[in-house]
Amino acid sequence: RNVVYDKLEDYCTKYNFFYKSLCLSKTGNIKQDLLNNTDITTFNLTKYDPEIHDCSVYHSEDTFINLEQATRKVAILFYLNDIENSGETEFYFQDIKIQPKEGTLALFSPTWFNTHRGNVSYKKTKYIITSWVHTKLHHNNKLYKHYEIDFKENKDNLVVNK
Repeated sequence: RNVVYDKLEDYCTKYNFFYKSLCLSKTGNIKQDLLNNTDITTFNLTKYDPEIHDCSVYHSEDTFINLEQATRKVAILFYLNDIENSGETEFYFQDIKIQPKEGTLALFSPTWFNTHRGNVSYKKTKYIITSWVHTKLHHNNKLYKHYEIDFKENKDNLVVNK
């Protein structure tokens, strides 16, 4: 979590437009604003045995099936081991592949523009941690985590689950 927020702070400092779009409530302290406005709810440890990868078709991370996916603003991949000559994360539109290297962190927008897939590793088991940075939702001048709110039929009927 700390590494992700340190890297996001660096990115927001360099690219102010990203900071402005990620943080609804701003104090000018980028690190604190990131902590106040966003949340990382889960870290998923995944093991891919050789020749098996259930994310081997192109996809994006924001399918908007539910509120959890709709609030995703940054996708996180953390590679836990080296894989040579296969097992890359391949980005369709950018025509690039990230070779898994232990300790490497990849942060990217979860939108369709970063459609990607995990290529199969043919000889070695691949280990990764995945997660997402979510924006908090703004309602009645307060910020809420996505799992604290139920949406009813219109925006005036938001129910906070506290």
